[in-house]
Amino acid sequence: MVKVTFLGTNGWFDTQTGNTISILIESSRFYIVLDAGIGIYKLNEYAKKKKPVYVFLSHFHLDHVVGLHTLPMYNS
Repeated sequence: MVKVTFLGTNGWFDTQTGNTISILIESSRFYIVLDAGIGIYKLNEYAKKKKPVYVFLSHFHLDHVVGLHTLPMYNS
């Protein structure tokens, strides 16, 4: 089973309706996070099981990395 959750899908900036880009993929053995926009702050809400988390950045535009500072708060 693989589950995909869109944590953020906005472009260059957050709005009232969404956050910048971050996608969570959950497999039976680990989590994969694609890009670290501000949406990544929601990781604790969706990645609750004790599994490794791997973060992949597609490129270094601000909207894809601006949420990296929130990773230390992840409790897995």
